[in-house]
Amino acid sequence: MKNFTIVIPDELNFLVFINNVYNKKKFPKVPIPHEDFNENFKQIMIDLWEEKIRGMYVNKNYVQREDFYKKNLLILFKENASKNIESLLQYFDSWWFNQAPKGNKYLLELLFHGTINYYEINNKMQTKENSQILILFDYPPEECKTEILKQNIYVIPVETFLT
Repeated sequence: MKNFTIVIPDELNFLVFINNVYNKKKFPKVPIPHEDFNENFKQIMIDLWEEKIRGMYVNKNYVQREDFYKKNLLILFKENASKNIESLLQYFDSWWFNQAPKGNKYLLELLFHGTINYYEINNKMQTKENSQILILFDYPPEECKTEILKQNIYVIPVETFLT
């Protein structure tokens, strides 16, 4: 029998959220002018993603870094965008931790504690044993790693389990 550890990481979902704002996806519709983003946004996003995944586990245990948001949000934007940065952070906090009524993170957690069962997960992860599965609300930014084979870490959008 395979073992899976499922984590819904705030930090990676936050980066997906910011990336979606940058790419003007349907969700979230946050009115941030494109010129407020750092000119090197895509490369900075890739670097932050790599840094986060590398530091996410200590002795195979997931460690959440509370300071990740504010610390890393600033480098994705130009210096004069501070007002928009604060509103973006508030928007994410509200949506991720408080809406519906306990936040969208809670809804994703519920999917894996009741709706999606072990056999469905096993079916989608057929060749991956003893895996750390990191669930995202949407697809990761382009060129960001979604597998770290040495540690059996897989970053997967929730949609994978809903189809």
